Amino acid sequence: MSNNPSRLSAARLIMSTRVLQHMAARPLASAALFLITGVVLTGILTWQVLDNLRTRTAVETARSYAASLGIVRDYYTKEVVPKAREAGATVSHDYRNVPGAIPMPTTLSIELGQLIDRAGSPARMHFYSAWPYPYRENGGARDAFEQRAIDTFKTSDSAPIVQVNGSLTGGALRYAEPVVMRTGCASCHNEDPLSPKRDWKDGDVGGVQAVTVALPSLLPGFGSGAIRPDMVTSVTMGGLITGLIGVTFLLFVLLRRLNRSLQLAASRNVKLTIAREAAEQANAGKNRIMSNISHELRTPLNAIIGFSEMISQEALGSVGNPRYRDYATDIRDSGERLLSIIENMVSFAEIDSGQVSLTDVEIDLARELERVRSMMAPLSSEHPHPISIVIPPVFPTLRMDRRALRSILANLLANAVQYSGEGAEIWVIASHHADGVTVEVRDNGVGIAPGDLKRIMQPFERAGDPSFANVEGIGLGLSIAQEMAALHGAGITLDSTPLKGTVASLNVPLARVVAISSDDAPDLARASTLA
Repeated sequence: MSNNPSRLSAARLIMSTRVLQHMAARPLASAALFLITGVVLTGILTWQVLDNLRTRTAVETARSYAASLGIVRDYYTKEVVPKAREAGATVSHDYRNVPGAIPMPTTLSIELGQLIDRAGSPARMHFYSAWPYPYRENGGARDAFEQRAIDTFKTSDSAPIVQVNGSLTGGALRYAEPVVMRTGCASCHNEDPLSPKRDWKDGDVGGVQAVTVALPSLLPGFGSGAIRPDMVTSVTMGGLITGLIGVTFLLFVLLRRLNRSLQLAASRNVKLTIAREAAEQANAGKNRIMSNISHELRTPLNAIIGFSEMISQEALGSVGNPRYRDYATDIRDSGERLLSIIENMVSFAEIDSGQVSLTDVEIDLARELERVRSMMAPLSSEHPHPISIVIPPVFPTLRMDRRALRSILANLLANAVQYSGEGAEIWVIASHHADGVTVEVRDNGVGIAPGDLKRIMQPFERAGDPSFANVEGIGLGLSIAQEMAALHGAGITLDSTPLKGTVASLNVPLARVVAISSDDAPDLARASTLA
């Protein structure tokens, strides 16, 4: 048989025409069909809404019931039992037969639940445990649901479980939550000679509090099973009208909730705007304070560093005791370290406020690398790693902010010196290629765990290895280096293999490469230069 599209379209047209002719010939039957379809759809929607409302109401009833018993039990345990014991009373499950005794908290909960059940409450409670007392009837799980609750509640933060067995004419909702040993409960249970478990601790899950709530019928009058013939028409019409009213009411409720949500969103946006403006003002104030503090600290620190350097070198004459020279050296190193921390904090504040201004100059990278290596002298005295600089004799100059580039290289190198581990070697390798210039700081040290690579690039984050817990610093170096590089259109990548080493790479784009003063690298000689 051919599947020609034109034949299929013609067949569909003929079928549609016949259906329309059939509906036109029997308008009453067609209208009834549409009406019945509408009633059925309305009934299904109404049933779903009512069933959901019934279930939610039952869950809230069960949760409130369990919470009420829990509050009473906790109050009784914390307030009543200690005072009763101070007065000489004993706490026993058999308190009716023991003179001067009061019930145990568990016994009180069980009997209180039974009392409420007998009073006609829509909920029934069962308090049980995986370790039932020998004298308590039905102290353990009675069916599969209760056993599932015991198997589920392993810790105090276990979520309650719910099981719904419902139908149009009723049913039941079952709710269970863990009962946690509070302060004083564990010791009391451990001391009880009849306790089936003697190693309770505060916070253990001692048992399960289960609540069963009867679900009402969704079809009032049908639950008894007696349906009179004269009810059929009225029930049908009533169902249609109720369904239409229910749909209208549902739409009204949804529209009101939508309107309320929009009002709340508008109010929240106003509050967020106010909070953002306050945060921006606070951030501006923080930056002003940081700038003032840095200015006030830099001047005396530079004096301390300079004078301690003169003393350590005995520039104006001998200081006598050689230990004074050592002290002066320590003062200088400490001052330089503190100045470095202040510089990092100031740089971070400038980056955070977006107030960094760059002054591009032509930079000899080889000379800059040597200067940065000399800056590592104080750190190298504490972390003695050989630092090798590998750079071709003919290398292009870069057009960057000198202070920013020095900060980037110093932070990358300081990170390698401080965190590569004992016995590691460090190499600074510069290379140029068709895409620009790359400066790699390599080490063959302990490496970085894969899960820490992204984290340590964030401000105030440090290496997670506990062996580096005493390394000085505030965790700003890598984040500052990353932001300073980004301001130049450059990027920093971090690659590491645990126990093999780490490579931190500064990738400078071709637009920052000025020129190369030799014919040894024709690709770069022909590259675009920064105007």
